[in-house]
Amino acid sequence: MAEKTKTKTDLGQEAKTFIFENSIAQQCLGMDDDMRSEIKKRLPDKKYYEFAWHMYFQKRFVRLEEEWKNWRPWDVWDWPVYDLNRFKKIVLDNLDIIHDRNVLDVGCHIGYISLISSHVGCRKVTGVDARQNLLDLAEFVGQQAGRTNLSFKKADMQSTALEVICEDI
Repeated sequence: MAEKTKTKTDLGQEAKTFIFENSIAQQCLGMDDDMRSEIKKRLPDKKYYEFAWHMYFQKRFVRLEEEWKNWRPWDVWDWPVYDLNRFKKIVLDNLDIIHDRNVLDVGCHIGYISLISSHVGCRKVTGVDARQNLLDLAEFVGQQAGRTNLSFKKADMQSTALEVICEDI
């Protein structure tokens, strides 16, 4: 079954703004198209990140399986350039340190750094956040992406639960 996607002919003002802002960001960061392509090649399929952000901004944290079945990626949407730059600096530029190591992502939000770390070859990645709804979304996206070395746990950064999680790593 072919996936339904919004096409470039369906561009509304929101899409046009996104494309324009991404172009400006790329210029500001001095990121040429080749660099942008090289970064994207090293990341998981954009649909996982896109789905997570879509659900987050729509405040949809329940019935994720049903949402996943009905949701379709938007072909005009691409990785935001600022995020590509951030992922490069946080994860990709540090592969010599994190590859084949256990990683703790404290304050993981919806788990995108955790997902990317898992994807690039970290042995085990544990994302920690205090908000269960964000963890549920991150866990679901990780499962859809087929990541078996990725888990998420709830802990307040001021609690002893974080100490217990650190002992597991």
